[in-house]
Amino acid sequence: MVLAFASAVQSVVVSAVRARTFVVCVALATLGGCGGRSSDGANGAGGASANASASGAESTRATRGESSMLVGEVNGAQVLEADARWRGAYASATTDAEGARALAAAPVGGHIDVFFGMWCGDSVREVTKFLRYAERGALPFSYRLIAVDRAKQAEGLTEGRDIRYVPTFIVMREGREVGRVIESPRGELGADLASLLAGSASGAITGRSD
Repeated sequence: MVLAFASAVQSVVVSAVRARTFVVCVALATLGGCGGRSSDGANGAGGASANASASGAESTRATRGESSMLVGEVNGAQVLEADARWRGAYASATTDAEGARALAAAPVGGHIDVFFGMWCGDSVREVTKFLRYAERGALPFSYRLIAVDRAKQAEGLTEGRDIRYVPTFIVMREGREVGRVIESPRGELGADLASLLAGSASGAITGRSD
């Protein structure tokens, strides 16, 4: 009986160590930015290929290349359904009252393409905040959510868009890009997007230091 108990304790300890190691690995993976050009599957869960092929789903053009990985045009519900980490971030995400007012007052007719990675910590933080802004009420602009793989690609959606870091929010008017917020805002996300939509700012806005 003593030997059986000792064996059970050893199993629990080993499981705890493994769990702690996993948590540390996840924490290290989310440090820093989600940029650069990764090799296919180099950091993918389960070694999945970074270039997931497009499915035949007409409505979303989204594919699952690995656990919780979406690639293609998606909606907020799909993103939250796919990954518990995103659901947790969404539950705790908050918006800024001034940013919300600025977005609501933006000129009619703008559009935002939101490029992000399900695997990217910066995307989790900023895109869940964007979704909170979007749910506050009718917005005077349209938007698309476009999930990319670890090579920053989504077939038929990223060509010619120069996506080097995620998330990247590309703001457009009359079919032309007027600016983008790259990886993190310089100030507050809602306010930075509103300034591009209103034309009071243009070009690249980023909180990156490099």
